[in-house]
Parts: sequence; C-alpha cells; structure tokens
Amino acid sequence: MKWSIALSLAGLLSAFLLIQATVIPVASGVPEEAVGRVVSVISGNSLGVQMLIPDPRTNNVDSIKLADIASPSTVTPEGKAAQKYVRSLLWNKTVYLDIDDSTSSGRNEWSQLICVVYLVDSEYRPIWPPVNRIIVDMGYAKVDDDKKNEFDPSTWWKEPTIPEGEKENLTRETAEMKAATNATNASSINSTRNINSLIDMPDKKAVTNATNTTSINITRNFDSLKDMPEMKAPTNATNASSINITRNFNSLKDITKKKAATNATNASSINITRNFDSLKNVTKKMAATNATNTTSINNTRISNSLKDITKKKAATNATNASSTNITRNFDPLKNVTKEMAATNATNASSINITRNFNSLKDITKKKAATNATNAINNTRFSNSLKDIVEKKAVTGGRVTVVDTAKSSIMQRDSKTGRVSIGYRA
Repeated sequence: MKWSIALSLAGLLSAFLLIQATVIPVASGVPEEAVGRVVSVISGNSLGVQMLIPDPRTNNVDSIKLADIASPSTVTPEGKAAQKYVRSLLWNKTVYLDIDDSTSSGRNEWSQLICVVYLVDSEYRPIWPPVNRIIVDMGYAKVDDDKKNEFDPSTWWKEPTIPEGEKENLTRETAEMKAATNATNASSINSTRNINSLIDMPDKKAVTNATNTTSINITRNFDSLKDMPEMKAPTNATNASSINITRNFNSLKDITKKKAATNATNASSINITRNFDSLKNVTKKMAATNATNTTSINNTRISNSLKDITKKKAATNATNASSTNITRNFDPLKNVTKEMAATNATNASSINITRNFNSLKDITKKKAATNATNAINNTRFSNSLKDIVEKKAVTGGRVTVVDTAKSSIMQRDSKTGRVSIGYRA
C-alpha cells in the first residue's frame, strides 16, 4: 500500500514537473559538460549513460553517481523500489550532465563520474529541478552533502540555477541529424524492399510463363495424342524399351560403382590386416628382444655382483685367517661360515641382489669391527701375560706361557733362571 501511494505521488509529481517546465523560465544554455542517454539504472543513485556529446573526462559508456544523495542498497526492498522508480523516470531518456570540477577527473574512488543530472524538454532545454532533487522529493533518497565536490544541494530548492552553456543548439542538431538518418535509413530500407520486389518480379514472371508454356504444351500434346492414337502403341513400345535400357544401364553403373567401392574396401581391409599383422610381429620381436636383453643385463649384473661378493669373501677370509686369537674366533667363524653358507644359498636364488649386497657389506663392516676388537683384546692379553711373567719373576716360582698361535709351552724356573720349551701333545 505504501509503495502504491508513492507511485501515485510519483506520477503526479512527473505531471507537475512537465507543467512546471513550461512555466518556470530556464536559462537559454545548458550545463557546459556532457549530454548522454541513460542505458542502465544500477540503483537509486547510480546510472549507466551512453555519451551523445562527450566531455574529455567521459567514456563512451560511463558510470554516473548522482551527487550529494544516498539511496538504499538494492538488496533491500526500499533499494529495489528506488531502482524501479529511477528506471521509470530516466531509462532511455536524454540527460544533461554537470560534472564535478573539484578534481581533474571528476570521479570518486570507484571511478564514477560525480554529476548533477537534468532531464530535457521538447526544445532541448534542461528541466528544473535536477533529477537529484526529484529523487529526494519522492522519498527514494536522502541528501548526503559531500563537501569534497563543488555542488551545494541546498540550492536545488531555490530559484533555477542552471549554468549557462553552449550545447543546446548542438544537442538539437544531433537529434535532428539522428532523425534525418533514421528517415534516410527507413527510405533506404523501403527502396531496398521495392528493388527486391522488382528483382523478384522477373523471376515470378518467368515461372508463370514457364507454367503457362507447360500448360499450353500439355494441351497441345493431349490434342496430338487424340489425333494420333495409332502412333501411341509404337511410341510406348519404344519408350518402354528405352526405359528398360536406361534402367539396365543405370543398374550396371550402380553394380560397377558398388563393385569398385567393395574392391576398395576389401583392398583397404587387406592392407590394414597386413599392416596389423606386421605390427604384431614387430611387437612380438621387440618384446622377445627386450626380454633377451633384460635377461642378459640381469645375468651380467648378477655375475658381477657375485664376483664382487667372492672377492670380498676372499679378502674377509684372508683377514680372518690372520687373526691372532684362533680360539676365540674359531666358534664365531664357524657360525659366520654357516650363516654365510646359508646366506650364499639364499643369495644364489635371490632376485634382489642389491639388498643382499648391502647385507654383506654390513657383515663385512661388523667383521672388520670384530677383528679390530679382537686385535685390541689380543694386545691386552699379551700385555697381561707380560705383567704376570714380570710379577712371577719378582716373587719367584714357575711360569707357564702358552703361545696359542704356535701351540707351544714355555716354562721358566725363577730360582735357577732355566727356561724349558715344549709342545702340546
């Protein structure tokens, strides 16, 4: 109900403004800025205008912000109503734009031109008051004075203050030229239609003449057939023979074409089959060659790996053979030998040579570490024996020294100093 009343008031105000435009005197000029046509209404205070008479600051189609008024967002019912009203007031209308001169571009931070907008009467004069005030008076916007621009919204409710300008005559001439162009285009379209009609007439006449000629010929042929009944039978026989010959000839042509097409298809099929079989054979040979090459490469790698393992084993065995502590190393070596035999058996059947090789490297490292430990232990054992011999020499008595490497026994009498050497049984 509220909006219906508002729309009724809008209608009354529009009528009042039209009457007012004829009563209130206006300046002979127009705002010295730009002239355009409203092509879109974005909201109650934002427009899209196509420039008819541009300004250096305008684009061909530009975004306009109505100066010093604020309208509700179009996501609200009030904003949608404001957008609808402004569309009914301005859409497709010619308007004058007074652009803000306080900046060089006349634009805000969203690149909109800040303008006071005027409608135009039938004599291409601006209508007072400006559109900015009309929207406020209708309740679809509020005054929001921006001190940064040149405009003072309080002047909109005073006597007409439309600036003097020089584009009124230019606007009129533009409109007249557009009307003349439209008239010329309409005349051109009609002339084109008439020319097309004239072009079509000979064609239609020719078709009509052909139809009439056919009709006359049919009548003549009919009369001739009536006059020559005796000639119909031989003529029909001749025609039947001619038709049969033609049909047979066409059938033979069709058979020849089908045969040629079939031969081409068969030849293509045979070639495709041959090519396919050749590719299959090539693929099989390549697969066999690849398998052979893969087997050869794997065998070579396994052989090289086994040779490396054998060399490392030989070096490890030589190291173990030179160990000084045979007694302590004998049982671990037996266990290592058993483990190596088992490992070798496993490695012989193993696919993953790399992992086994790494395991053997680890075993070698452990053996080297064990051998180093054994050497240290042998040195410590030897030093201990020396200490014992020296202590026995001091205290007196008999000392037995066992050389595990030679399996011999050395005895020394501390009182007499006599030394006797023997071997184990």
